[in-house]
Amino acid sequence: MKTIIDLGFFVVDLHDQLAKTQMEYLRTLPVKDARKFVLYRGQLMSRMELGKLKQYIGHYITVSSFFSTTSREDIALIYAGYDLCHSSSFYESVVFVITINLHKMSCTTENMRQPIFAKVNHQSAMLDEEEVLFAPQNIFRLKSVEKRSHYPVWSIFMTLCTGDDYVRDIQFDQNGRPFDAERKVREQVENLTRGLQLKRGRLSINAKYDLLKRKRNQLERHLGNLLSQCATVNNN
Repeated sequence: MKTIIDLGFFVVDLHDQLAKTQMEYLRTLPVKDARKFVLYRGQLMSRMELGKLKQYIGHYITVSSFFSTTSREDIALIYAGYDLCHSSSFYESVVFVITINLHKMSCTTENMRQPIFAKVNHQSAMLDEEEVLFAPQNIFRLKSVEKRSHYPVWSIFMTLCTGDDYVRDIQFDQNGRPFDAERKVREQVENLTRGLQLKRGRLSINAKYDLLKRKRNQLERHLGNLLSQCATVNNN
């Protein structure tokens, strides 16, 4: 638990820094580049996991951790390890192809459902990788899973969702009433956001408590020294 609390400061700060960097990036992005923005992520994936993804085409998926991508497809192909999986019966090389509609993005943090991501290559040790980092719990819509013809690589096409994208996805329940199929996903995102805020508050309280505890211990030591000096004076 102590480790979680200690790392909580880092996680919250990283999330906030991504949001701040994202606003600066969106404000400086030329309009002509905002029509279509594509990112890539290459990795190895078990055949079982790939099979599960194929069953969820058209559905929403979330990533529960920080999600590293790049604007360079050639870099993603290297990370996919397409030249290493020819003889593997367990893993496949995959490249996530993520399309982002930046016209739907806001340059403020007022929208609680705003997807959080930012270009961080200027703070990365690998400057030429053009890294773009996503915060946890962003929502993507899985469009298709296709095998490439020129490489032994699977392409997983996704789109980054804003709040408006999945709010409009309404289905009907067994009674014919409108039912928001992605309500639980939205609730998870909103609960995570509130949780980060509450965690920050608790961490702040814990930090203040630790500071007061240290001050109290210092006062007790000073008081002990004073009492010892007084006893010495009285004995003399």
